[in-house]
Amino acid sequence: MRLPALLATLALLGAAQAAAAAERAAAAMTDTAAAEAAISDTATLRVADRVLHVAALTEHVWRLRWARAATTAPDTSWAVPAALRAARVPVSSRETAAETTLATAHSTLRIDRHTLALALTDPQGRARWSGAVTPGADGAAYRLRAALAAGTRVLGLGDKGGPLDRRGGTFVDWNTDAYHYQESTDPLYKSIPFLITLSA
Repeated sequence: MRLPALLATLALLGAAQAAAAAERAAAAMTDTAAAEAAISDTATLRVADRVLHVAALTEHVWRLRWARAATTAPDTSWAVPAALRAARVPVSSRETAAETTLATAHSTLRIDRHTLALALTDPQGRARWSGAVTPGADGAAYRLRAALAAGTRVLGLGDKGGPLDRRGGTFVDWNTDAYHYQESTDPLYKSIPFLITLSA
């Protein structure tokens, strides 16, 4: 092959490689945009210098994370697998000056933008859970309050003495080696900040 022909062939190959690289880059950008669109099925509410992150892990399960605006903690857990924490389902959202409404096919979560009062309802509009998130006085903690219907039982919190139903009790989330503990001793060995409510 003569030199001019060789140079032309190399130029064509270079153009083809550049086109292929551009296609790969475009595909990568599309994939990234799709991932960002999936992650955007969340809501972020700012109150002063605090942020409430809300995501629907399933059509029935909502996850709320409360943090300082500039120091959101890493999304880690010893109890919940990473794949489940990263799961998302489509969420429709609507905002007014007073309220943010998020909905999946089977549940709706309403959040008061000023008080962070929460209300969870089913597709028929029946109340399933209500409460509020309150920042702690030190700015580093928060308190989650929930309204419980008569007869609702509260289970969980890990190793705790006393009745299995935790309703009406006050408990400390701290692990300690409580030698010779009694029914009223708290905290004990394993504190797990997880509750299940059972309604009649």
